[in-house]
Amino acid sequence: MTRADVVIVGGAATGCAAAYFLCAQQPGLRVQVLEVDPSYQWCATTRSVASIRHQFSTPENIRMSMFGTEFLRRIGEHLAVDGEVPEVGFVERGYLFLATDAGLTTLQANHAVQRGCGAEVALLDRAALQGRFPWLATADLAGGALGLAGEGWLDAYALMMAFRHKARALGAAFEPARAVGIDRQGERVTAVALA
Repeated sequence: MTRADVVIVGGAATGCAAAYFLCAQQPGLRVQVLEVDPSYQWCATTRSVASIRHQFSTPENIRMSMFGTEFLRRIGEHLAVDGEVPEVGFVERGYLFLATDAGLTTLQANHAVQRGCGAEVALLDRAALQGRFPWLATADLAGGALGLAGEGWLDAYALMMAFRHKARALGAAFEPARAVGIDRQGERVTAVALA
């Protein structure tokens, strides 16, 4: 029987990131990660088109995404192991959200929230869209919002493996296993049953 302070069920990108942050924030914490498919060939992470954007409608999502961008920009400070800095292929290119007359008010309201959080997003009218993107059909557009910095795409598998590698270096244990049950006493988890 393995004893752990924290058991994470599912060891793809989210599970590996959770293990890293727990171990980094609280050294000595016994973190056990269970992953049914250690090849990761069937997980959502390896099948995703990984991207990051700041253009959301709620401050919480915007701030969380901005944290993610800064983390990626300084990945070597966080996830390097023995001086080896992971390469996750982060490419900063902005998202472009477009609106017709019917959606312009929502686009403008979202832009105000984004700018209020410090996101670098430009609001463009039809003429600005035509000038910046001459290939874009703009006849039915009233405007657009373009991320100027911090948005883009990356290699999700590489990021997952970087989190995993660093979490292991900080003491997290990874086990190929399927969780089939959780025992509790009140609010406290006392055991995780494996297949």
